[in-house]
Amino acid sequence: MVSVTTRADLVEWFRVREVVGADLGPSWNVAPGRTLYVVAPSRAGLRLGTMQWGLVPSWSAGPGSGPRPINARAESLTEKPVFAEAAARRRCIVPADGFYEWDSERLPFHLAAPDGAPLAFAAVWDRWVPPEGDPLLTVVVVTTAANSDVAPLHDRMPAVLPRSAWARWLDPGAVEGGDARAVLRPAPAGSLVVRPASRSVNNVANDGPELLVPSDPPARLF
Repeated sequence: MVSVTTRADLVEWFRVREVVGADLGPSWNVAPGRTLYVVAPSRAGLRLGTMQWGLVPSWSAGPGSGPRPINARAESLTEKPVFAEAAARRRCIVPADGFYEWDSERLPFHLAAPDGAPLAFAAVWDRWVPPEGDPLLTVVVVTTAANSDVAPLHDRMPAVLPRSAWARWLDPGAVEGGDARAVLRPAPAGSLVVRPASRSVNNVANDGPELLVPSDPPARLF
């Protein structure tokens, strides 16, 4: 995942009323387990905060007690016990400036909005409280079937919410059960630009704008 829009610009883009947590700074290679910006409703309006990517349910024994899913399928989001309570009560948006997918030859591609605007990934979050210390806030990104932009690379993609769907997704009373599928549709064809990326993105230790520059020789285009 790519996250380079400044916190100040995210506040303006999402019309946030409250900001909590650290300023993360830019990253061109946000891997699972890292900290993400998250937009969620609060009493004051929308809140921008930070959470770890990889869900730890509130009822689990702890972060090391089992898998920490990074994605949740839209089709089963409200049915699987690991996601159901969070999907019903704790919906959020993960802002991203793009994401990576790989072709059958393991060549990386960067996908982003044509105008470079932040994407709004549908997500759900949870809060795990340890016996001692601060609560752990974690998040999982919702995925849906791939649109024609992504399909040559993968059969799934993040559920990208248009601005018109933000309020509906974030209001638990507005989207229940199967109705969630109406919001969590594949993005329209042409809403993402696909560009070759550097093979260096395959190593999570690498970070920087050079990851968006194609390797030599560059990966092929579709």
